Amino acid sequence: ASLNKNNNSNGIGIGMPIHEYIAQLDRRGMDLIAAQRPGAFADYLKETHNTICGRHAIAVWLRAMESGSSASPASSSASSDTEESSLQIQFVKYAQSSAVTSRRDSSVSYAAALATQRQAAI
Repeated sequence: ASLNKNNNSNGIGIGMPIHEYIAQLDRRGMDLIAAQRPGAFADYLKETHNTICGRHAIAVWLRAMESGSSASPASSSASSDTEESSLQIQFVKYAQSSAVTSRRDSSVSYAAALATQRQAAI
């Protein structure tokens, strides 16, 4: 089965198998987490109603990272507004428990990410 009807504003999902639509939806959320964009992640959750386990903890963590980066000693320098975050988030694994082919099917998506701290140049 494929999605014939699109109920979101970005054109994702029309004519593609449901499991591919789910993967695309999940990857969009993963990209926002990796980009450390808490406001955009919150907007994504409101728009998609994607039921991500841990979404509240992820949102709190993203906000804390955002707040923490502005409170760090390095952020007091004049150039800090243009610097990237010193934390890099990379999703290393994604899987679905089943390939959904019908609206009656169910599936759970799993994702694993690594967060690494970049060393400041001395």
